[in-house]
Amino acid sequence: MLKQCLVTDRLMLRRHRRSDARAIAELLDDWDVARWLTAIPHPYTRRDAIDWIAQCERNWVSGKDYQFVVVEPASFTRRETIVGHIGLAVTGSPDTGELGYWFGRRYWGHGYGREAAAAVLAFGFDCLRLDRVEAASLPGNRWSRSILTAIGMRQNGIRLLSFHAEPAPVACPIYQIIRAELAGRKPI
Repeated sequence: MLKQCLVTDRLMLRRHRRSDARAIAELLDDWDVARWLTAIPHPYTRRDAIDWIAQCERNWVSGKDYQFVVVEPASFTRRETIVGHIGLAVTGSPDTGELGYWFGRRYWGHGYGREAAAAVLAFGFDCLRLDRVEAASLPGNRWSRSILTAIGMRQNGIRLLSFHAEPAPVACPIYQIIRAELAGRKPI
């Protein structure tokens, strides 16, 4: 059985629920978050989030796209808090996954991206049996590049990608890591 929930030292990565729509919409309706993402409209509404959550569920069931909401788990003093999203899509080749993520602006700088990305890499290599994981980043997104390099990914080329925030396709660096490279790394 495929893992439905991943747990790190501080975070829980779980499948989306319809009840997550409000928090997701609030986090993605921030231009400073949406501008770095390929397919996110702005403004971003609760209806957009509901539709996207439904699409995530269909994709998970199809076995080609595994998306997780990233949360700070509940404690005795507070409720679960959604801080972002991370996912791994199995691309054209059955042994290659594409990593994508976003985090609400107020959660930037906490190390959540690195922690969640390391967990999803392990999921991709151990559970999905991928041989390679790739990720793209807009050239100006130094925060994303720092996450990718912190988890051991290296730039391996350039690809033209379209973004809602950009008037024309952008030449984006592509990062990758292969199974053998991850095996030799210390845990993050």
